[in-house]
Amino acid sequence: MKKKWFGSLLASTALVAALASSQVFAATNDGWVQSGNQWNLYQEGKLVKDGWAKDKGTWYFFDNNGVMQTGWVFTGGAWYSLNGDGAMRTGWYQEGNTWYYLSDQGDMQTGWTKVGDKWSYFESNGSMLADQPVKASDGRSYVIGKDGYMLTDTPYHLVSEIYRMGGDEYLLHKSKDGVYIAQNEWFVESNAHLGKAGYDLLDTLVDHQEPGGMIDPNSVVKGLQQFMNRFYFGENGKRVEKLPEMSITSTIVEKNNEFIIDQFNPRLVILDHFTIVNNKLYVLKNPNEGTLRPGYKFLLGQSSENGYNLLVLANKQGEVISMKRLSKDVSDFNKKDMAGLANDRIMIDINQTEDQMVRMYH
Repeated sequence: MKKKWFGSLLASTALVAALASSQVFAATNDGWVQSGNQWNLYQEGKLVKDGWAKDKGTWYFFDNNGVMQTGWVFTGGAWYSLNGDGAMRTGWYQEGNTWYYLSDQGDMQTGWTKVGDKWSYFESNGSMLADQPVKASDGRSYVIGKDGYMLTDTPYHLVSEIYRMGGDEYLLHKSKDGVYIAQNEWFVESNAHLGKAGYDLLDTLVDHQEPGGMIDPNSVVKGLQQFMNRFYFGENGKRVEKLPEMSITSTIVEKNNEFIIDQFNPRLVILDHFTIVNNKLYVLKNPNEGTLRPGYKFLLGQSSENGYNLLVLANKQGEVISMKRLSKDVSDFNKKDMAGLANDRIMIDINQTEDQMVRMYH
């Protein structure tokens, strides 16, 4: 009888020891456990389930059964990418031919995203766009380069230039915010872009007159409308092969004591100073807003060799009514009393501001 009782006591003691040992294992053996091809993680004696867990500085995600996930997971309204070891990715990530960007918190980025000091654009599925224009909140379509970053300068460092993207040609403009494409706009290539084309344009503007010759504005318009190096870019920004007539169809209206082109569309600016409205030549005061400049305007040639010094007179609405090509040598007319273009007397001072350069005598 004593023997039987002693045996039961030993069995009970062994069971208690086993339970105690199991509790010690659960409390002290946190870490990773592999079951077949699946991995589980224990932290503070508990199986991690249904969410994120950080282990040794790296984030992992587990389903509701505690199985570590790999690949793409959607949680909390965002997509995350986990590598083959389950570690959450951050930064740039390439999958096949597609690039993605994952923030420092791991969430996949979409839309306009600033990466360092540069801007990129990602579609709703996270794929990075490259070598194409993308519309921004200010209404402009900014250019994403082949490297996936928005251009901050034009390829040839010009204010405006034609550039090929994805098999189409676009007109690029640069601004403080970046490089964007022109839409519904004419581009007449000047000497700021190609030397010979520039001088051809100046010859057209002076109607091929020699210095001292009077210029017919209507003849200038016809010459410009037939100018070889003229390009038109449509609503989508792509260059249009079949050119429409190079003229704005609009009324001229008065606003705040200034005359302005009511519908400055398409945008048409020639050498920063002129435009064509209803097949008539006008002088622009503000080429960005379509405001017009009345009275005299003097344009100084870029060098003494080219001699494209031009005196222009516009009526109160800004329409050019008379033009004259002046001497190549500015000393022939600078600060000298001379005949104007409307039976008046004027003096040109090339050192004055644009508004004060031509002084009229009454």
